[in-house]
Amino acid sequence: MRKPVRPARQLWWLLPLLFLLPLGSVAWGQTEGRRVTARIVSAETGKPIGDVLCSVWDGEGRRTAFTQSDARGEARFSLSPRDVRLTFALLGYTKQELRITELPGDTCTIRLQPSTTPIREVRIKARPINVRGDTLLYRVKAFAGKQDRYLEDVIKRLPGIEVKENGRIEYQGKAINKFYIEGQDPLGSNYTQASRNIPVEAVDQVEVIEHNQHKRILQGLVVSDQAALNIRLSKGSRFRPFGELMAGAGVCPPLWEGKSFLMQAGRTNQLITTLKGNTTGVDLSGDFVQQMDASSSLPQVALPSTVLETSAPKSPPLDIHRYLDDRGVNWGFNDLQKLTPYSDLRLNVSGYHDRRRLHSGSEHHYLGTTPLDLYETSQLTQRPNYYNASLRYELNAPKRYLLGELTFGGRRSDEQEGLSSNSRRYALQLRQEPLWLQASLQTTLSLGGTLLDFVSSTRGYTAGETLRGEWTEGTKPRQPLYEGRRLTQLHSTHRASTTFHLGRSTSLSTGLSATADLRSYDAPQVSLSSTSTYRDLALGLDATFTYRTGGLYLSAGAPMTLEREALHVGAVHDEATRLTVSPFISLRKGIGQRGELWLRGSYAQRPDLDSYYSPSPIRRGYRLYYQSLERLYTQERLSGSLRLSYRDPLELFFAYLQLSYLQTTRGYYRDYTFSADRAESIPIDSTHHRRTFSVAGAVDGTRSSLGLSLHAELKYSHTSYLSAQARRTYPIQSDLVQPSLTMTCNRFAPLELAYTFELSSMWLHHPLRRLDPVLSLRESVEAALPLGGAWLLSMQVVHSMNETSPRYYKHSFFGDLDARWTVSKRLKLSARIANLWGQTAYRVTHLSATEVSSFTVPLRPRELVVTASFRI
Repeated sequence: MRKPVRPARQLWWLLPLLFLLPLGSVAWGQTEGRRVTARIVSAETGKPIGDVLCSVWDGEGRRTAFTQSDARGEARFSLSPRDVRLTFALLGYTKQELRITELPGDTCTIRLQPSTTPIREVRIKARPINVRGDTLLYRVKAFAGKQDRYLEDVIKRLPGIEVKENGRIEYQGKAINKFYIEGQDPLGSNYTQASRNIPVEAVDQVEVIEHNQHKRILQGLVVSDQAALNIRLSKGSRFRPFGELMAGAGVCPPLWEGKSFLMQAGRTNQLITTLKGNTTGVDLSGDFVQQMDASSSLPQVALPSTVLETSAPKSPPLDIHRYLDDRGVNWGFNDLQKLTPYSDLRLNVSGYHDRRRLHSGSEHHYLGTTPLDLYETSQLTQRPNYYNASLRYELNAPKRYLLGELTFGGRRSDEQEGLSSNSRRYALQLRQEPLWLQASLQTTLSLGGTLLDFVSSTRGYTAGETLRGEWTEGTKPRQPLYEGRRLTQLHSTHRASTTFHLGRSTSLSTGLSATADLRSYDAPQVSLSSTSTYRDLALGLDATFTYRTGGLYLSAGAPMTLEREALHVGAVHDEATRLTVSPFISLRKGIGQRGELWLRGSYAQRPDLDSYYSPSPIRRGYRLYYQSLERLYTQERLSGSLRLSYRDPLELFFAYLQLSYLQTTRGYYRDYTFSADRAESIPIDSTHHRRTFSVAGAVDGTRSSLGLSLHAELKYSHTSYLSAQARRTYPIQSDLVQPSLTMTCNRFAPLELAYTFELSSMWLHHPLRRLDPVLSLRESVEAALPLGGAWLLSMQVVHSMNETSPRYYKHSFFGDLDARWTVSKRLKLSARIANLWGQTAYRVTHLSATEVSSFTVPLRPRELVVTASFRI
């Protein structure tokens, strides 16, 4: 019998946080000082004036705080003992200064006189960023580069904002939770359809709403550490259709690309349609990606993973358009209808279809006491056909929130592979067909001082998989290969909670939840005794205490869960009943008007499920035989993080630093045995820990006087874990360092320059073998030069360095040339040449706890593509 884990023993690390809370509250509270509210009005008319820059200065002439007046002319800020004066400035008015000792009280009225000084031959330049409370307003024209064509291009340039390769947008290192267009949410989590298609000319401002709380009923009550983006369109793009039509062709071989984008953003309706396709290596799967919203109150339950696979060649650290051989198409239809001022109905339908050819050659050198070398070549063709559809109704009123959503998804994928593995030849065909349907309902009500919340979500999922083919070796006869699997799941979650306000600054939330997870694992064409089932029924009781005052926000709780699990794997049966406590604590403290501190800690115990259950080993691929678990296990997660962020929008400076620790405890590990014709994975009972300590930080600044923008980022992680091979275990430690730097310079106008540096270095400490660090370097230089008012020439040179064999590094150079001709306001022609130096192949080395591998992929040849785009 397994001994139950006592959660209390895992909570020792939370005690220092509890002792720090009162100390931190006292220390920071002393810096808040006096709170002042100023109302700025016109001295002539008495009307309030908005957007007035209100600054606080100390005795040494340093600005210690700032804000801008709102539409009512009000500005609020805190004063510290070292502050001596206030200034109020706005273009068109005479700047006014006031000493703090002259303030009549905590509220005052400032009357600005209109400026009478004549302005002649003076170029007035608006500030690139304005501040209104917790909202930053980025003026797009101030940041857009000469090469920027779409919204995502200019978002990458905004200080404090990053765009990941898959299109996910982050502010100060945290993913955004909403992507609004004119205050509405027409796309949900699939916002790449807008960010990668809206022309730059159609956007006036990008607003960053810090601490965004989407639900109006919770605004001012529940604090979020995520921001939202709100896209403000230009006057010429509001309330009228706009978009783009694009078509292009090229050689070698014959190439094509096309695009149709149409959008209308009205007061009561928003419509976005997209259709894109190409054979030029541009990856269209990213436009189909659904970004996870961690702040969503709906259950975020990951879909079960598929099991069977082909050789699954790895992707090199290169821009994907340099090696991707595809013929892809994606499309989307998104319609939002405003029903009332607070309610809307939204329909989203999208699809992605492709044909990808991936050719590669690889070498695998397995570590351990019985080394093995494996040499493979692969020719893989993938045909994914993906669909998404959702219908959503939302009522977001100040006193009531109601959400109803119905979603459908399908992922049919066919793969064909010809594979040579040492002396064996394989011909493989893989088909996977996951389908799911989910219905969700949520409502939040405010009754007096009490909040009532109810959430219900049910999802049905099924996935059929078939791997078939044959293999031959030398003169041996052909041997058939077949494996079929099907997984079905019914997952249902229901939760009811209420929030009581115990005072102005404290509240208590309590709730009940019920969850059911039913799964069936079948092997078609096999007897019923091979069917496996899993059942998990859970009841939860939640209690969360929240304290909020001034710039301090504290939330702590200890949800309890009573869980009953049952697992049937063939003739083997296992059951378990557990009562778990999952304490957590979260603290947010504002540091002046520019800084912020977040502290978090949590402990959780949850079921540790296998990806598939079967009484006999599963042939997951052409050589991997996988023995599934036959009993129930649990996984414990202990995590803590500290996050500091700083922003000074007026100086265009943003920075953050995050320290994180994660410990995962599991009751088994997997032992791998490698031979010439197979790899076997067997679970072995043993408690072990995986510990990860990570550091992430970034600095983002712009010096307008120098015409220079800089974004520097550093990521480091140290991980210790257990690896097992041939029934022997090895303690492994790995270190990963990833610094990066991006600089843009427009000092030599009209020439615009950009430089990017990315380095990745990994150390792996293996007790049997000394392994040298694996380095990967990427540098790029981009230059754009306008010629007259109609032509733009741009060039990119990329230098890549990777390890191709132990201690041997290869340098590769790539070049792209682009020429654009603006024929008219609506018509543009462009021509680009890719891979100027005709690189043909790319080789890279990877390092893991079980092997050192290297692989080679062919690259796309030198190509010329000519396109014409017409703006609607």
